[in-house]
Amino acid sequence: GEPAMSTIRYALENGINVVTANKGPVTLNYRELKDIAEEKGLGFGIGATAGAALPTISAGENDLLGARIIGIRGILNGTTNYILSLMESEEVSYEEALKKAKDEGIAETDPSQDVEGWDTAIKMTIITNALMKTSLTLDDAKVTGITGLTLEDVVSAKRDGERYKLIGELKDVDGSLGIVVKPQKISSDDIFHGVLGKNKGIQYNTDNLGELTILGGASDVKGAAASIIRDILQINEKNVVYYKPDSTWKYSK
Repeated sequence: GEPAMSTIRYALENGINVVTANKGPVTLNYRELKDIAEEKGLGFGIGATAGAALPTISAGENDLLGARIIGIRGILNGTTNYILSLMESEEVSYEEALKKAKDEGIAETDPSQDVEGWDTAIKMTIITNALMKTSLTLDDAKVTGITGLTLEDVVSAKRDGERYKLIGELKDVDGSLGIVVKPQKISSDDIFHGVLGKNKGIQYNTDNLGELTILGGASDVKGAAASIIRDILQINEKNVVYYKPDSTWKYSK
């Protein structure tokens, strides 16, 4: 989480709002950083760390007000979703699909964090801690990536009208709240069945608003940048700007 962790802590302790796309400090130390922000009356925008263009955090914090979240389920990694879509549509092996994703600049040179499921686990940890006031760590996650899926697995599912998706879920893990990430074979009546290519999806199960799902938010640079701007604007809207005679602009709650 360093050096970003210390930078964020310093900014908040000195009265500066923070917006970050850096997953490290938010995964490892969200609760402390959020507590400092609340104590100082500051904004701490983290939407870009947990889905970027897909508004996982902002939707949970704003649109689910008045409800209690009791379950979270998501397709949160565009790279793996793209690879699985290629394997199904073009009937190519995992290795071939990964090479194509790299050639097109979708997969990183070292895609291990994505394809082994850890990027999804990180995002699920951030979302859960931010919206449910938990203090989960990656030790609370059971993670299986897509590297073991074969073309035969994908084609067999396709014949049955099903398809594989890498899904993260908030579940009971060994008697306590935890995260499970693994490839799941889902049927056509699952709302995530139509999430293709680089697109993603998040589903919240709530006590009195039922199940709410957001789909889309394809992974790309512009989407990530837009999500940072979204956090900046949301923080700005919570402040009133006024002008003082000494010609300095000040912000006030």
